[in-house]
Amino acid sequence: MSSSTVAIIGAGPTGIAMLKELRRRGIDVVAFERGLAIAPRWTTSLDDYSSPAYDSLKLNNSSGRMRFVERPIRTKAHSYACAAEFYCYLKEIVASERLTSMIKLGIGVTSAVRHNGRWILIQSQSQLHRCEHLVIATGLNAKPNWLESIADFEGAITHARDYYSASRFANKHVLIAGAGNSGAEIASAVSYIASTTHISFPHPVHIVPRYVGRFACDRLDSPVLSRLPLKVRQFIHDAALAKFARRAKAAGLVIPSQPLLQAAWTISSELVDRIAAGAIAPRRWPSKCEGKRVIFDDGTSDEYDEVILATGYDPDFPVLPSLPQVSRTENRCYMKIVPVDDALPSIYFAGCVLPLGPLLPVVESQARWIAAVVSGRVKIPTIQKMSEAVQHQISEDRRRFAAAGTYSMLVDPYPYIRKLDSQVENQPEVGNRTGHARTAFAGL
Repeated sequence: MSSSTVAIIGAGPTGIAMLKELRRRGIDVVAFERGLAIAPRWTTSLDDYSSPAYDSLKLNNSSGRMRFVERPIRTKAHSYACAAEFYCYLKEIVASERLTSMIKLGIGVTSAVRHNGRWILIQSQSQLHRCEHLVIATGLNAKPNWLESIADFEGAITHARDYYSASRFANKHVLIAGAGNSGAEIASAVSYIASTTHISFPHPVHIVPRYVGRFACDRLDSPVLSRLPLKVRQFIHDAALAKFARRAKAAGLVIPSQPLLQAAWTISSELVDRIAAGAIAPRRWPSKCEGKRVIFDDGTSDEYDEVILATGYDPDFPVLPSLPQVSRTENRCYMKIVPVDDALPSIYFAGCVLPLGPLLPVVESQARWIAAVVSGRVKIPTIQKMSEAVQHQISEDRRRFAAAGTYSMLVDPYPYIRKLDSQVENQPEVGNRTGHARTAFAGL
């Protein structure tokens, strides 16, 4: 039986962040990745399961934001990296941080049991691994979420997870169900080659372009600007995006009543233009199907050859099958990391949030916090105090993101990072890294 102080399940971007920060602090750590490569969902070569890294995929945050604090992505300043560039970046991080030997590829973890104050991981090869602390870094995008109202559709159905290229949809009538980031990007690509392209909106959504002119829109938020009152931040966003919002409304899109910074939004530089040009038609949400005809909830209908489901994913934690604290719509963990459950000691959920901004700085900060907990520098409160803190946080989330069904999953990234880092920085640092997190964070 192998052993370590910390075991990480998953070696994607979140798992790499965890591994990097724990190793830097001298903590004995290993990561298990069931795929045959690090971050397998960011490579376009498939191993044992599908990859969402379709050919036109770009990050939703610019290289100045979607990065670890000490190392930029090697792209033009404030550009948006494609999947291949981001995958190369992750490989560079693994190599430069000397993490390769700590990542065990092709090894899944099927279950975890508590024994003598430690976790015993049962691996896919029937091997065992013992650890004191367990980090779940498999994220939220595990199982494709299927749409029941489309189940009777007699044409072809493809989930966005299995979409790679628009080429197979040439001269077809296509419906994309879902207007999130993937849905908007897939619809835009398909619209250049399909006979007709329709995109179905479950509800009105703010569409935000990647650029206004040559200005990367995610620069409207930053560690500095995020300290301004929410109303001031909202005014800045509204002013910068006013012309684009008018174009979206003129194209026939319904603008949500809630302000931009109080709900998740869709990032797309093409969708509004393609709708305005007549290349994409917006539709309501599917309610049922009759053969190849899809009936929408406003009573209209159309026939399609193919439906692409951009309906997102459900998290899947096979090592802990009965887990009420984290779901597709809820995160009821302390600091959005630690489950409030006596039966789950020394377990941490990493990356189970939906930041209104870049993920990498968020999970890197989570990793610093987890490292401080493991090393004893940050103390976990009692179950009662954690429960009180979670209820308070959920009340705040509900006030801020009331219009979103996933309000407890959403986080305002930079205030959340400050909250995590403040706990770490208020404790004496080990070694020569005093103040590092704050200095690096301020440079983003």
